[in-house]
Amino acid sequence: KVQFVISQDTPRGDAADVVWRPFHSERYATRATATHPATGKEPGKAAFSSYEHVLVAWEADGASRVIEHFENHGIKADKLQVVPSALTALTIALESGCLATLPASACSAISGRLGAKEVSHPFPALTIQTYICWHRSQDRDECHEWVRGLLLEAASKI
Repeated sequence: KVQFVISQDTPRGDAADVVWRPFHSERYATRATATHPATGKEPGKAAFSSYEHVLVAWEADGASRVIEHFENHGIKADKLQVVPSALTALTIALESGCLATLPASACSAISGRLGAKEVSHPFPALTIQTYICWHRSQDRDECHEWVRGLLLEAASKI
């Protein structure tokens, strides 16, 4: 029995029996249709804010982190829809003409096939750190170590 969690939560010091290890660092990127006014140039903050937007977040906290990052850099997030899938976000963006902000690894994996083009951010890109955590009692469990190792190796290739 292997028990661990992969989370975007910040490691908590109050849980001494839980081991937290960095798992994957993911930069967010924005894509749109080739004919979108923001494609191929860096839109200003006002223009970026004015476009409808779809955001990928597989945890509610991930969405709030992206929205907070936008707002901290003067981007209003009032025309925003959140979906859990990169494919869904890109499909919505390509069909509706809105911007899609999603993990960069998903962009490189599928946006080229769909014809989505890069949109530069008028602010620094957001990076979200993901962690893998488990109870300290599983530290030396061979099966647990093996599965953790496979996951960490896979994450390093993303």
